[in-house]
Amino acid sequence: MSKTLYLLIQKEHKLAKSLTVVYTIHDESSFEAERKRILDLTQKYDPDNPSDWGISASSTSDEIRRVELIEQAHELGEIDLAEVVIAMTVVNHDTQLPE
Repeated sequence: MSKTLYLLIQKEHKLAKSLTVVYTIHDESSFEAERKRILDLTQKYDPDNPSDWGISASSTSDEIRRVELIEQAHELGEIDLAEVVIAMTVVNHDTQLPE
């Protein structure tokens, strides 16, 4: 096996990890520069040739809160309610399960 092939295989099998960060924004104008930076990094990310780190996804909703709500609905046995949460266009830190 050539050294080049070995390095290629090693990179293909490298396990990626994810880190999720939720920004809570009280003043959108003061956050604008960071929002543009996130968008720029997201657009630069190449899943076929990933750098050592990059932003591969972003959302304007609090997706961790969405998962919490789905888990709550599941614990209540309310699968239809979980589907409603999945379909919500916006989820914030204060979003509650619909009644």
